[in-house]
Amino acid sequence: MADNFYTIIIVPHARTSLRRLQVSARSLKYALITLTVLSLVSVALMIHYVKLYRQTRVLATIQQENLVLKNSLEKSQQLTQRLNRKISILSDLSNKLKVMAGLPTGKVNDMPPGQKLGLGGVAMDSPDPNRLSQLQMRANFLEKSFGLLNEYFSNQQEQLSMTPSILPTQGFISSFFGSRRNPFTGSPDFHEGLDITTEKGTPVLAPADGVVVFAGVKGNYGNVLEIKHSEELSTVFGHLDKILAKPGQKIKRWETVGMVGETGRTTGPHLHYEVHVAQQPVNPLPYILNLESFS
Repeated sequence: MADNFYTIIIVPHARTSLRRLQVSARSLKYALITLTVLSLVSVALMIHYVKLYRQTRVLATIQQENLVLKNSLEKSQQLTQRLNRKISILSDLSNKLKVMAGLPTGKVNDMPPGQKLGLGGVAMDSPDPNRLSQLQMRANFLEKSFGLLNEYFSNQQEQLSMTPSILPTQGFISSFFGSRRNPFTGSPDFHEGLDITTEKGTPVLAPADGVVVFAGVKGNYGNVLEIKHSEELSTVFGHLDKILAKPGQKIKRWETVGMVGETGRTTGPHLHYEVHVAQQPVNPLPYILNLESFS
């Protein structure tokens, strides 16, 4: 069957000859179909774009809300960790004061049943109201504890002044009280004090009021100073480079009584510090109030 043709005449404005464009009916039909399909595709793409745009806006809003929630959670975790850490330090300070006062230490295990809680760091996946309630309970417990201590110490100024309570020199603790390996022989040994490593010549301060009962050389400890603070309490300082106090001399807390050295048997400059109760060495850490807990 012969294809029909259509003639399109183009009349220009200028004085030129007419232009004729001959198009077959089949070609015109295909062109109309193509144009229709393209129009439908364009509309479909436009609708899809609008949907994607809306979904993107919703997703952005959700992401922003999630970010706000995440920041809020992180702040809650950090706040809880800081509160937990402060309570741990206050608890340690409370126990140290009780050791000095000769009172029961009131460890966490001594709390009433159902009120026991750990004092280490916390790891929370979400805000925990129960955990915060426990921390508040612990804070109230410590508040009562400090109230009792304040009442006890209010009339104990003389006893406080004669109780060792500060780190006697600046430095870091390189060896603690208790069992250890002897640094020279490698064999098991019992360390009767703290080794505080610092530079030679660093001042050594009296940790409490007292009277010097010994100043001189004593075996492996080299230059040694001993201060008697009360009938029960005394402190010993070893490996001194210089001794700045004499036997019989009255000493006040914070007074410089010597200089850190490396006399005697030692691997380097440090202060060997002991606290004695009834002439027996005890762990000095509970008597140091200006030092965070190592436990």
